[in-house]
Amino acid sequence: MPEEEGQVFFPDADLDNADWAKRTWDLGVNSPEELDAQLRGLQISAQEFARLPVCRWNVSTIPWLRDWLISHGLPVPASDAE
Repeated sequence: MPEEEGQVFFPDADLDNADWAKRTWDLGVNSPEELDAQLRGLQISAQEFARLPVCRWNVSTIPWLRDWLISHGLPVPASDAE
């Protein structure tokens, strides 16, 4: 991809395509209560977590995750895995 002078290419600017983005559900969290506790400990809001690839890529594979999102008043994202 040719770059114009003065422009910098940021390959990880799109979180979904970033090679470091967490997508697999190996968080050691197996219930909505555990997720809430872990997010509190990390000081991450439900809204912030819902925007991460690990949430969006697993909403259709973790049975309780869809209900967790709804219980926090968050939209259920279309899963990239569907």
